[in-house]
Amino acid sequence: NLEILQLDNSLISGLLPTELGDAPSLKELYLDGTGLLSGTLISELGRLTSLLELVITSTSFVPGSIPIEFQRLTNLRVLNLNGTSLGGQFPVHLASLAPTLEQLHLEGNFLQGSMPTEIGLFTRLESLSLEGNLLTGSLPTELGLCTRLRSLTLGKNELSGELPSELGQLFSLRTVSLDGNRFTGTVPSDLCDWKDRGVAYTGDFCPQSTSNLGCIEPGCLQ
Repeated sequence: NLEILQLDNSLISGLLPTELGDAPSLKELYLDGTGLLSGTLISELGRLTSLLELVITSTSFVPGSIPIEFQRLTNLRVLNLNGTSLGGQFPVHLASLAPTLEQLHLEGNFLQGSMPTEIGLFTRLESLSLEGNLLTGSLPTELGLCTRLRSLTLGKNELSGELPSELGQLFSLRTVSLDGNRFTGTVPSDLCDWKDRGVAYTGDFCPQSTSNLGCIEPGCLQ
C-alpha cells in the first residue's frame, strides 16, 4: 500500500521500471533531479490513477512525448515534467486533468506549435510554466479563463503577436514572465492594474517606447 515514493536528487540510473505502474495506492511520486534516468516517460504511469502529485525532472531522457495514458490521471493536482526532453505539440490530451490540476510545469523541453485553446479548460490552475520551449504563435484569449493563476511563466519561447486583453481577467496573478519571446504592440489597458496590484512582470519592453519586432511598448506599465 505504498502511497509516497520520493527519490529526489538520487543517483538512480537506467530506464524507468514498468513495475512503477503496479502501485495502485501511490499518491505522490517524486523523481526530481534524477539526471541519470534514461529512456522516456513510460505509459505504465498512466495506471497510477490515485496519483495527486507527479514530479519527474532533469532527466537524461531521449526526446519523446507525454504518453496518451496520462489522461487517466484524473486526480492529479501537480504535474511537473521540467527538463524531460518532451517534444511535439502541446499535449492536449491532458485536458482530462483540468478539473483537478493546480500546477502544470513543462519547462525546459522541446514543445512546439501554438498554445491550444484548450488551456482555458484548466480553470483550477494556480501555476503554469512553459518557459524554455519552442512554442510559437500568439497567446490564446482562453488563457483569461484560468482565473486562479498566480504564476504565469512563458519566457524563452518564440511566442508572438500582441498580448491579449483577456489577461486582465487574471486577478489572482502575482508573477508574470514573458521575456525572450517576439511579442509586439502595446500593453493592453486591461493590464494597467498589474502595477497597482504589485504583479511582478518581466517582458521585453521596447527602449524609449520604440516599437520593434520582438518587444512591447510598456504603455501604462512604464
